Amino acid sequence: MAKQNEENEDKTVSWQELVFYRGLTEQFLFMGAPRIAIMLNALVGFLFILNFHFWYIIPVNILFHVGCVYLAKHDDQFFDCLKAYQSKKNYYTA
Repeated sequence: MAKQNEENEDKTVSWQELVFYRGLTEQFLFMGAPRIAIMLNALVGFLFILNFHFWYIIPVNILFHVGCVYLAKHDDQFFDCLKAYQSKKNYYTA
């Protein structure tokens, strides 16, 4: 009887780890990167290919995407923090 209770306790999952709860609290990443990075990457690639017929932009876009995935892997709000940091003025320069 005690062994069965221990097995049931091991199988329980806290409600913070449920997929539904995580979907409400975590940022949505499309293909491992934020949506705005994917859209800008696709737009730049599309414009270079359509206007200049520059097909060599595709490896650059793939490298950019891999870089975005790498940066967002551990901190999914990296690009939001970077955007907020870039808008701050540098008051403490010598």
